[in-house]
Amino acid sequence: MYLFTKNVSNGRQRYAFSSKISRFVPVNLSIPKYIVMKRAHDLSLTQVNNYLASYIEYLNVKIKNNEMKILITYALEAEKGNIQIPGCSVVFCCTGIGKVSTAIDTYEALLKNMPDLVLNVGTAGTFRHQVGDIVVCSRFFDRDLEKISNLGVHFRIDLTDELHHAGLLKHIKAEGLVSTGDTFQTDHDESGIPADVYDMESFAAAQVCKRLNVPYMSVKYVTDIIGRNSIKHWEEKLQDGRDGLAEFLMNIRF
Repeated sequence: MYLFTKNVSNGRQRYAFSSKISRFVPVNLSIPKYIVMKRAHDLSLTQVNNYLASYIEYLNVKIKNNEMKILITYALEAEKGNIQIPGCSVVFCCTGIGKVSTAIDTYEALLKNMPDLVLNVGTAGTFRHQVGDIVVCSRFFDRDLEKISNLGVHFRIDLTDELHHAGLLKHIKAEGLVSTGDTFQTDHDESGIPADVYDMESFAAAQVCKRLNVPYMSVKYVTDIIGRNSIKHWEEKLQDGRDGLAEFLMNIRF
């Protein structure tokens, strides 16, 4: 099983994995990094190992009961709706609008809840699809950072492999591409790389999940065609978005 060793460097304690899980959980199971990030610098080696042992016990129960724990994130309460996913334990996190708020709240919710999957839900604009379409996405880019990509800034994230590895794409296709930026997209000229849907949060949550090795996907209900009075149409379609997402997730199978 995973245990930690303590290294002392420049007066600071650092922890590292010393061996792999072999008896208690499948050998191909990725261990999310959030289990070692809860103020590990304040813990003794015994405390860190105890924390990990608790996580392994949790995994054993989860595997036995075949129950997945899903953290559902959304930007606004107006987008949430009555969401239920049969056979899964669901917890919710309202992140607020924008990348910074989303990154902070997603990170804190991950540490608190230790989910098997983070599922971002919400509304989005599009050029490619029709109002009422639902697009499931595993690829993301930051259209703000894209503008300075010549400086070597990383602005793309692809979580398809993580979802495949976790066995979450057996019954669902997650091939959509999300463009995220800190402005409400209303103009084609400012859209950057063509994407399936445009929002203000998905890339930030994807960045957190990628860093912590937690599977992540985004499910977006298209409320407006960008450039066609987008804000007004988004407001008018919020109720449809809530109902459409709730129905989609009620029938989803992982």
